[in-house]
Amino acid sequence: ATRRRITRTPISPSRCALITGQFPARWRITSYLAEKSRNRGAEMADFLDPKAPSLPRQLKNAGYRTAHFGKWHLDWKGKSNPADHGFEEVFEFIGHSVPGARR
Repeated sequence: ATRRRITRTPISPSRCALITGQFPARWRITSYLAEKSRNRGAEMADFLDPKAPSLPRQLKNAGYRTAHFGKWHLDWKGKSNPADHGFEEVFEFIGHSVPGARR
């Protein structure tokens, strides 16, 4: 039998957990991030705080190169981006799967 643990199935909490190594509720991310009114109604943050611990930042500080490719889903309207969390190279999908580069 395989024993697996996940923090949450929606996109934003699972990415938050992977990057920070902590339960996403600690950073007030308990569902997918959306517009401010929805986040506020759910008592959630609008983005993952750049002060949160970050596996990519730790890897970068240890001399590894870091990159993020794909959807970010840890902010709403560009308040936080992968570079804020230690990713050196970033190619993400913005909007509805529209490719765009951000550094």
